[in-house]
Amino acid sequence: MNDFSSSSESETDVPIAAPPTNHDTPPTTTEASPTASGNQQTKPLRRTHSVAHEDFHAKNIVLFNVDLETGGNLCGPVQISVAAFDPQKNVSLAEFDSYVKPADGAEWNQHTINVHGIEPSQQRIKDASKIEDVWRDLLEYFERLLRGGKKGITRSKKLAATRSFRITRSTWEE
Repeated sequence: MNDFSSSSESETDVPIAAPPTNHDTPPTTTEASPTASGNQQTKPLRRTHSVAHEDFHAKNIVLFNVDLETGGNLCGPVQISVAAFDPQKNVSLAEFDSYVKPADGAEWNQHTINVHGIEPSQQRIKDASKIEDVWRDLLEYFERLLRGGKKGITRSKKLAATRSFRITRSTWEE
């Protein structure tokens, strides 16, 4: 049921990583500032770039746009879609799209059905894999695109990302 599609002809078309960066190293320079008593106090300079700045310059980034559809709070995820993009080459790398079969007894929310149109009676849900299998396939997708030390940056609506972790975690804990 999973769809892995790639815009490249072969696995070798995925860019090879640049040398490792040191963006995790804290700044070593300091800035002097006067205190209330007039003494000079030194403090580390604020970071002026994002933590991914050096990786962007090293062309070591893959952007992931994540879309998660749920059946509601008591249902869990019903579809996970991800698109990978190489910002340096300005090309789409691959897509992941999979429906998820909710656990037995999951309670679907009519509002979410109205939003995305995915219903429990649809064949695509009946034939879907369980979250554990979809999650394993999703991790393989990420690992394939991040080989060679590439760094991944995800983009998702905050609510979807937060709910993704909470829903997936609660589904596995049952």
